Amino acid sequence: MKKMTLTILAVTIAAPLTLFPVHVSADEGKDRCLVFGENCPEQNEGITERVGRLQKELAKGRVFYAPLELEKLETKLDEYLSMQAVLEQGGE
Repeated sequence: MKKMTLTILAVTIAAPLTLFPVHVSADEGKDRCLVFGENCPEQNEGITERVGRLQKELAKGRVFYAPLELEKLETKLDEYLSMQAVLEQGGE
C-alpha cells in the first residue's frame, strides 16, 4: 500500500512537468537573425541552408515564438522556397 501511494504521488507530481511546455525567457532559443535581422554573423549561406534553418525554427512552434513571429518566419520560408524553385527551373 505504501509503495502504491508513493507511485501515485510521484506520477501526480511528474505529470504536469511532462504535459506542459517549458516556459523560456522571451528570446532564449530564438534565432534573432532569422526573425528580426539582428545579431547576424557574416555568413555565406545558400538558399538551401536558409530554408533548413527556417524550417528548424518553425518546428519550435509556439513554445519559443509568438504567433506574429511564426507568421514572419513562414513568409520568409515561402519567399526562399519560391527563389529556390525559380533557380531549379533555370531562372525561367
